[in-house]
Amino acid sequence: MTAPQYEFSIDVGGTFTDCIAHSSATIKRHKLLSSGRTLGNIEELVTEAIHDRLRVNDPVGFWVGTQLSIINVNGIDDDTKRTIIASDSAGTLTLDSPLPTSVIGQSYEIQTELSAPIIGIHHLLGIPLNESLPPINLRLGTTRGTNALLTRTGSKTALVTT
Repeated sequence: MTAPQYEFSIDVGGTFTDCIAHSSATIKRHKLLSSGRTLGNIEELVTEAIHDRLRVNDPVGFWVGTQLSIINVNGIDDDTKRTIIASDSAGTLTLDSPLPTSVIGQSYEIQTELSAPIIGIHHLLGIPLNESLPPINLRLGTTRGTNALLTRTGSKTALVTT
């Protein structure tokens, strides 16, 4: 078994997850929503392809197999759900069927079953979400518990000891 090239340090917070990949020579960072949702805006629409500058520099093929839905004033529009069949590093997402031109300028959400830390690791390694990860070293921390204590939004808890 080969040694992992990078070590990952990840902090899962209430809103954002911060991912850092470090090796002896480099450090890479990626920040994403802790919900695992990825949001964007449709700037351009050409047949089955949309363009969004927020997706520029995403790894080639990164979003293949995930679901994209338009967000309207009522929330996610299930009638607009499409599967992403190709994505490139220029910010283009190719869908399995065209969207109406009325969606230009609207927001979208990319949904996946993966958790934010896993999405972050895939992104930092440049591995599409539908491919397996190699062995990695991971340090995972969370501020969710601290945030719940500070904001008093956690469950009521008691410690009983003798």
